[in-house]
Amino acid sequence: MTTVAGLPAHILLVHAVVVLVPLTALLLVVESLWPAARRRLAWPAAALALVAVVVAAGSVVTVYRIGDSGARAAWTGQFSATPLPRGGAPVTPG
Repeated sequence: MTTVAGLPAHILLVHAVVVLVPLTALLLVVESLWPAARRRLAWPAAALALVAVVVAAGSVVTVYRIGDSGARAAWTGQFSATPLPRGGAPVTPG
């Protein structure tokens, strides 16, 4: 699993999207209602929207990498503290 500063990247990316998308929408509403703000906020809003799309794409990639079984394990708390070997096959105790 990919981590950022010791935290799972998926969780950080999903929460970044949850914050960035409404913030972008709020900027667009402000721009549409306040013409003076439109001149100042057009480029920052466009940049923020682009960042939100890139972060959302990163979140989708992490969901794909985790897969359904990883999501089920995370939600039910049934996961192992030891990672699988590189091949992905579980090690059976001998």
